Amino acid sequence: MEVDTSQGHAGREVICRSSWTAYVRPVLGWGFVAIVGFAVGKLGIVIGLAALARLVYRVLYVNSVTLLRDDTGIWCSAGILPWAKGVTGVKWRDIDQAHYYPNFLSYIFRSYTIRVGHRYTKGSEIVLPHMKCGHVAVMAINKEHEQMAAAGVLN
Repeated sequence: MEVDTSQGHAGREVICRSSWTAYVRPVLGWGFVAIVGFAVGKLGIVIGLAALARLVYRVLYVNSVTLLRDDTGIWCSAGILPWAKGVTGVKWRDIDQAHYYPNFLSYIFRSYTIRVGHRYTKGSEIVLPHMKCGHVAVMAINKEHEQMAAAGVLN
């Protein structure tokens, strides 16, 4: 795992990032709207430009989604606009368990939906779809959490 100090991660380790499969839906959806918009006429050009702007925003946003870890917990960093950029997370002492959801396509593309559960509040858990090698990240999180629990570090 790499330590990433760029993008305001403050020395947290990057566990995983979005997979290429996360880009498929925005590119197909907003790309189709942009192409149709440009093909329609003058009003379509405005629609096409708006759809193209939305496509660029969605691609940049998907690129910004990162799962991180540090000594205090597991964190999700996302956002590109200054007022929408943020980090949310679950502290090690509050983690219930991390899961990934396998199916045929996720197995083929190695792109999993992962969930880091909060043992007290469902609203505070981290759920991230289309994470590259999410199954490996989940196993690393659970292993580290078990080691901390066995060592008595968690209060």
